[in-house]
Amino acid sequence: MPARARLVLLYGVLLVPLTGLASANTAPLAPSAGSGSSLVWNARPAEPQDIVALVRWRNPEGTVAVVQALVPMLQVRAAVLSALGPAGAALALGAPVDLLVALGPGGGSQPTPPMWAVAFGVSSMEAARKLVQEQLQGQWSELHKGVWAARFQAGGSQEVHCLLGPAPAASPLRVACGFEPRDVNALGPYLIRTLPQQNLGDSDLHVEIRVQPFYRVYAEPFRDALRLLATAALPKLQLGHPGFDRLMGDAVQGVVREIEALVADADRTVLDLSLSRGGIDLRSLSRLRGRTSWLASVSRAMAHSALPVPELLFRLPRDCWTAQFVAPVVMSAQVLAPIQTTLVDLLGAFLEHHGLPAGERKQLQDLLRVSRTPQWPTVWCTGPADLPPTALSSSRGSNQWMGQYMLGVLPGSPEPLRDWLQELVAAYNRPPVQALVRRTLGRYLGPGGLRPLPPQKQLPQGSYGLQLTLRLLGPQGSKGRKAQLVPITTYLVLVPDDKQTWFAMGGHLPTLLRRLRGQLQIVEANTLAHRQGLEALRHGTHLYGAYWTVAGAIGSIARLSPQGGGELAQVAARLLSQAPHRGETPVVCLSDVATRGELVETSTTIRMPWSALEDMRSLILGLRGTDFWP
Repeated sequence: MPARARLVLLYGVLLVPLTGLASANTAPLAPSAGSGSSLVWNARPAEPQDIVALVRWRNPEGTVAVVQALVPMLQVRAAVLSALGPAGAALALGAPVDLLVALGPGGGSQPTPPMWAVAFGVSSMEAARKLVQEQLQGQWSELHKGVWAARFQAGGSQEVHCLLGPAPAASPLRVACGFEPRDVNALGPYLIRTLPQQNLGDSDLHVEIRVQPFYRVYAEPFRDALRLLATAALPKLQLGHPGFDRLMGDAVQGVVREIEALVADADRTVLDLSLSRGGIDLRSLSRLRGRTSWLASVSRAMAHSALPVPELLFRLPRDCWTAQFVAPVVMSAQVLAPIQTTLVDLLGAFLEHHGLPAGERKQLQDLLRVSRTPQWPTVWCTGPADLPPTALSSSRGSNQWMGQYMLGVLPGSPEPLRDWLQELVAAYNRPPVQALVRRTLGRYLGPGGLRPLPPQKQLPQGSYGLQLTLRLLGPQGSKGRKAQLVPITTYLVLVPDDKQTWFAMGGHLPTLLRRLRGQLQIVEANTLAHRQGLEALRHGTHLYGAYWTVAGAIGSIARLSPQGGGELAQVAARLLSQAPHRGETPVVCLSDVATRGELVETSTTIRMPWSALEDMRSLILGLRGTDFWP
């Protein structure tokens, strides 16, 4: 790659995508009058107002070293230096790279464009001078002792303006650049002098989005755009039924008010990513301020619902691809009542519009009452069904769903959920409801529809099951033929077990029955209690906890792929058997909600160990040369 092309590529990465490549014979820029620059320098800059985005790459050289260790067959550092060209000697790759975006002054209906600038360390003034003057055909001018300004063309007629000055730490010199002198004047000194002293944590990549400045400046056009969108969408949601259309209009206006309140409550979102020889740590943090929005009320209720991970999670089978739990969230009727009432009334008006008698309407509406609705499972896991990969490619799509199962547990007896399901089946199979379903969704109904399963002799007394068959799109036909609707059946089975209820769901009934029977007789050595790598799930209290594996993720993609089918599943199984750790290392995810005065913070942490990264590398390299590599 020519040296000038490499330099233009560098500024495309460190600044923003440029509008084009600079020509090789660009004439040098003449210095302006006076100091030779329109830039100014503030020796003690304060934090700019209305910062909306801040990004820090703490140590590019350290990141390159870790990637090199993960992929030793590639000369990563040499490739980076080659891409940088002459700039490789000028940049201090061990110093932070910072990007700052702030809103311009003014607001209302016509706010000024946002400002942005990026800063990075340089090894010496001499290296920076040669880079700008000899490679970029630009010009340096001294503003003050030790402070310099530069201008050069980076693409077509686009000018880049830079400030170079002494940094308090990390590197002896830092450069801040942008496309507008206004941006560099407002942000450059802060990027060079002050931001390096700010503690942004030890993560390798820190991304921070601040919503409040955006909302203060753009609140008026944001509200106007949101209401215009709602006005345009409402006619498409209405049916011509007075009651339904009125309720839908109220619901849309309620959604608009909630979005406005949520954006007004939102404070900031932070993303931190660390890459080391131990693996990848990813942490996100979202912060709400105030109590205006419905989501803020729900989040405050969730903050008091965290629990230790239930021991029932560790009774799940050891060979699960994934396992997870959700702590029950207790919310007041005042929070849930408006949503419940709206949904029930909308359903009633919808069914009345389609001519369903009042008795059937009430029966279906009662199924949506909160007090009658089954609680979502608190603990469950997923894994592969008892099907060889070859069976997945021989069924024209129906076995894609059959390729996996879900196994979970609910507290208490199965009666409440069983009663609700029986009422659902009874309501669905009433003649007026069947006539409505055939009239509106007939082409998607499979043979059998929704019906209970016959009693299963191998399951304990009190068990209950049902099946639902729908016609859904199958895989793409050969030689350009369109995908056809194929019948796909889903089974749900409930089994009582002392003070809890086990359930299984999937498309392959023999797998569900075997898993349920095995769970009732499982020995501890075959449970998650004896699986390595789940220590993080045993400490603290959480709203959500889970793990997944590379083998599970790849297996799910392979078994659910409409193009690959069984062939992709066979290739994935072969590659996983050759991976260093067989793809079995758990990747743990934890989510929590905490309150700090008026603030509500939702955090999620994902930990991917080094061994999982090694397995992913093995799979990617193994897929190269196959029909499934893009």
